[in-house]
Amino acid sequence: MKDSIIVRYLIAFLFFIRNLCRRRKHLRVLSSVNTVRLIKEKKLSVSRFGDGELKIMRGGSIGFQCYDVNLSCRLREVIQEHRDNLLICVPRFLTNMDNISNEVKTFWKYSLLRNQNAWDYYLEESRIYGDTQFTRFYMDLKDKSSSANIIEEIKSLWRNRNVVIVEGEESRLGVGNDLFNDSSSVKRIICPAENAFCYYERILCETKKMEKDNLFIIALGPTATVLAYDLSREGFQAIDMGHIDIEYEWFLRQSSSKIAITGKYVNECHTRGGSIYSAVYQSQIIAVID
Repeated sequence: MKDSIIVRYLIAFLFFIRNLCRRRKHLRVLSSVNTVRLIKEKKLSVSRFGDGELKIMRGGSIGFQCYDVNLSCRLREVIQEHRDNLLICVPRFLTNMDNISNEVKTFWKYSLLRNQNAWDYYLEESRIYGDTQFTRFYMDLKDKSSSANIIEEIKSLWRNRNVVIVEGEESRLGVGNDLFNDSSSVKRIICPAENAFCYYERILCETKKMEKDNLFIIALGPTATVLAYDLSREGFQAIDMGHIDIEYEWFLRQSSSKIAITGKYVNECHTRGGSIYSAVYQSQIIAVID
């Protein structure tokens, strides 16, 4: 829902007053492009935290994942973990709201009015975080001139790599576009589109069967955050990249608003993917968790 000018200014005023009256932690969050470059340089796994993960950590549910006490505990474990091969990503809006649309800026100011204390509780000033929003490289930006550069940096992560996509049913990352054309191969593990964490042990068991040189690309909401961490502990490189395909579809269309994409689950538009037939897609599926 688009915010009115009055609501936007009211939230901005309250956000300003709150920051004036309390000490915020001075967090260090990399830009999107520097986040991607660090992942590539050090071959890091990535666990991403956004408002949805924080909500589950605090006892709530989100659109495609009901509250689960074990998931909540695991997310709290992961966000405080220190591993040399794992990058924890948080929203760059915690430190910088430059170059985003007014609507997105209002959303995050309102979110931080409610959740800043929680972010401050879990995050450390001495640590460098990546930007959760590196997968949101197009739609939220006011000036989109850098979008093409960011997506090319992202594609370089899997150039000449064997990729295993762990995704929700009907997500279909890369189907109908060239997102993974530079990879050496693509295999897929298909999981439930909603409440994937209920199947977590089976998903983890299936992923651990793969060879260590594979790059895991995971799109499973908060479950991806935990799975990337657990795979990093096993010596795999696993990147939580939810939204990347839908964002790429919007980028390719130069869309000015979030629109449904035929054949794909788009949570923000409340649309399912339905059934499709693609011989290539079907041949890539190595396991189905249901």
